[in-house]
Amino acid sequence: MTTYYLDTSALIKRYVTETGSEWVQSLFDSKEDHLFITSRLTMPEAFSAFARRLRDKSVTLAQYNINVDLFRDHSSRTYKYVELTLDVINLSRHLLEKHPLRANDAVQLASAILTNRLLILANMPQLRFLCADNNLISAATAEGLFSENPNEKT
Repeated sequence: MTTYYLDTSALIKRYVTETGSEWVQSLFDSKEDHLFITSRLTMPEAFSAFARRLRDKSVTLAQYNINVDLFRDHSSRTYKYVELTLDVINLSRHLLEKHPLRANDAVQLASAILTNRLLILANMPQLRFLCADNNLISAATAEGLFSENPNEKT
């Protein structure tokens, strides 16, 4: 079983067609048993991304509603969420001091690092951190995470 941590920039590719979408979708379509983890912060970030596309008219209202409904369904059945705890906040503060990250990216990275630590303690393979932001990928790699950018998977 492979454990994937998807930040919002990677997860949104499951719903919106853009570079890397086909590769991300293939992970979910795989016959293999995968675990998909993300931060609880991904929920408002995804809703924001959907609404932005509606406002700029790159999706119709019907497609917007389909995306939101699918995301809600997947959120309740497919994704495991890392909650915004004090451990996540404290680690994100440390990451912000160490790397040039935005606050939301630091929360995503802290969530992934803490999840990875739990996997290692349970003698499970480390997670794969998926993100479409090269700055965040660099920070994740520097922190020891196996990182992949869906935009580079064509």
